[in-house]
Amino acid sequence: MPNVMLTDYCNQNCSYCFAKKMMDEGKGNISTGNFKRAIDFIVKSGEKKIGLIGGEPTLHPDFLELLGYALGKVKTTLLFTNGIIEKDISEKLGDVGDEGFFVLLNLNGKSAYSSRKLELVEHTLKCLGEKVSLGYNIHTTEFDLNFHLEMIMKYGLNKELRIGLASPIAGKGVKDFFQPSDDTRVGKTLIKNAEMLEENDVLLTLDCGFYMCMFTSEQLGILTEKTAGFKSICNPILDIDLDLNVHRCFPLTGIAMKRLDDFTDLEGVKKDFLKRFEALKILGNEGRCLTCKYMKRKQCSGWCLGRIINANEGVLEKIQANERKQNR
Repeated sequence: MPNVMLTDYCNQNCSYCFAKKMMDEGKGNISTGNFKRAIDFIVKSGEKKIGLIGGEPTLHPDFLELLGYALGKVKTTLLFTNGIIEKDISEKLGDVGDEGFFVLLNLNGKSAYSSRKLELVEHTLKCLGEKVSLGYNIHTTEFDLNFHLEMIMKYGLNKELRIGLASPIAGKGVKDFFQPSDDTRVGKTLIKNAEMLEENDVLLTLDCGFYMCMFTSEQLGILTEKTAGFKSICNPILDIDLDLNVHRCFPLTGIAMKRLDDFTDLEGVKKDFLKRFEALKILGNEGRCLTCKYMKRKQCSGWCLGRIINANEGVLEKIQANERKQNR
């Protein structure tokens, strides 16, 4: 599912947001013209689903108009939000009757919110109810998802909780949230939370970033039983930005991006990114991916490409030099 960025700024001050952008590069909104061009390109490519992202998409001054355009064009529209939405907007979203409209609300721990922001988040959940699936981005080795369970039960939310590994934007000099030595500790905490949620009929859905050696064989069995299933993904999840540049994924924002106008459809963009970045995966996680049978058999996608670029000095410079050579 391709994503279109509505705005590049947010209303939640987080140091660990998976979608963390380059804070010092100013604020901006996508124009109505560029938004419609992006949506039309996606539809022409045969895509049936689209994601609306940011920053925080609902901060766009014409958000409801843009949402309406997307809903009229594709079968499924997924809004990514932090839930800190002004009450009049969340109430209007609650009235959206389109069966193809869903919301992924990335929720932090309760202590991360001021009383005002928590009030807005809970109002959003109350208005949207079962349209909402919660998400959480792991940014510490220890974490507790009891607050998420409380919100799911209180507001009748979807009983699947998306979980991903927070990742800094590659090449921006932002310190990673984890070291490779942290992976088994993260895995252990994830298992504990998965078991707690499953007891309440809530299943974790693993997003990109996870890899097999984070878990023991026993833990992989628990993940099969207690979650929506283990998966290791590192494929192009295309993001179209405000200026109609296409990025492989959030961790690779700004790295070897392409212009939407350079392609006739999204499949061509995906193939281009796969061709240029696939070989990097072999660098992997402290060399472990090089001889990994699971990676060779495509049971595991290995380490996040953003982390690989950050961990291997000189890789980014070589990518950029190659891009300059191709663009001459």
